[in-house]
Amino acid sequence: MSRGVIDKYLRSHAQPEAPSVSLHDTCGMHHVLTVPAYDESSEDFLLLESLPDGAGVLVIVLVNGRDDSGAQENARNRSFLAWLRAKYGGGRAVGAHSTEHVTGFGGLLVMDRTADTLPLPAKQGVGLARKILCDVALSLRARGQLLADVIHCTDADARLPGDYFERVAARGAAPFAAVFPYAHTGDAGTLHRAGELYELSLRYYVIGLQRAGSPYAFQTIGSTIAVSMTAYASVRGFPRRHGAEDFYLLNKLAKVGPVERLGGAPIELRDRVSSRIPFGTGPAVQRIIDGEERRFYHPRSFLLLRDFLAGISVLAAGAETPTDTAALARALYPALERKRATELVDASGIAGAVTAAFERGADSRVRLRHLHTYFDAFRTLKFVHALRACELEEVGAAEAVAGLLGDPSQGVAHDVERLREVERTECGGDVGLASA
Repeated sequence: MSRGVIDKYLRSHAQPEAPSVSLHDTCGMHHVLTVPAYDESSEDFLLLESLPDGAGVLVIVLVNGRDDSGAQENARNRSFLAWLRAKYGGGRAVGAHSTEHVTGFGGLLVMDRTADTLPLPAKQGVGLARKILCDVALSLRARGQLLADVIHCTDADARLPGDYFERVAARGAAPFAAVFPYAHTGDAGTLHRAGELYELSLRYYVIGLQRAGSPYAFQTIGSTIAVSMTAYASVRGFPRRHGAEDFYLLNKLAKVGPVERLGGAPIELRDRVSSRIPFGTGPAVQRIIDGEERRFYHPRSFLLLRDFLAGISVLAAGAETPTDTAALARALYPALERKRATELVDASGIAGAVTAAFERGADSRVRLRHLHTYFDAFRTLKFVHALRACELEEVGAAEAVAGLLGDPSQGVAHDVERLREVERTECGGDVGLASA
């Protein structure tokens, strides 16, 4: 753990709650698990049941409301907070609307940011919640009240595998960042079928990125992330945004160190609908249930992405800066019609990035790293979206899977299992710019 990086972050970028929270009993807290809880119920809070007794885990739960929350959400927050306190003991105040409880697995620190205390701003939502949680963990570690060097992030409805903490600790030195495998679970029925279809689309995209050679081929699900405290501080933590905070955190982390895609048993995520965030699993599953067809990027998009990334490598290894837009179009979009390719080059801003890469020096590896830093996970997603204007309209699940795997779809349930296996075999190990 780099104290200099962490101390600088805590001084300049941490949330104000972080230094005000203290633990009464710090004995044996070798792991820390952070959990945002908004509009939760005791029936859906499966997480603590999956933690083994004596694991030495501090679980920090932030029960939070937003300043745009309705009466029903606020009432459920109050009920959930009361249930936590009743189930795990009366607790003791330890600062910043926090209560600490002793449990079989270590400690439970419950933080109250509901409508009755200090709700979160509407537009910062879950991103701010995760940042508060991680900043508190970081501050506790810096003050010697916690022994963990890795922050684990998950959600209330997750069930963790038995070796969850050991899997990261087994690497020896703290990992820069890691993502655990996951699987949606639930009883057979409309809800589970919708969850499987959404999971299929997530795996399809990541496998497509992997086969295209992208250094950003990893799942970006907030309930599956582990990050070393030094890494977290070095990228200034979770962005304070209401949705996609997991995507943007991992996007930053992949630029400065490896992201390990872990193997082993998955984190089980319960199928459920939700309006907690504007996009993501809950809203997507609800739209599928409501009858919206889940559309997938055209399989050829990933072939064009592969050509584009190969072209970037060729450009970085070249002897001089290509300044002509037509030449860039030929190098980056060899399979596209020239006019369309030129339009995409102009829209992407890649010409300026190529020029800047060559200005950085003669080392082709430095130039390539600069180009991959520019063409990050966000611009990769924009690239795939832009290809929809090139007659690559989105397709249904069956056509997408057939195009990716090269054989016919066998139905969503079978296809999910097939893509889980493909991801296990093809998308393991480190990824990110350090591995590019």
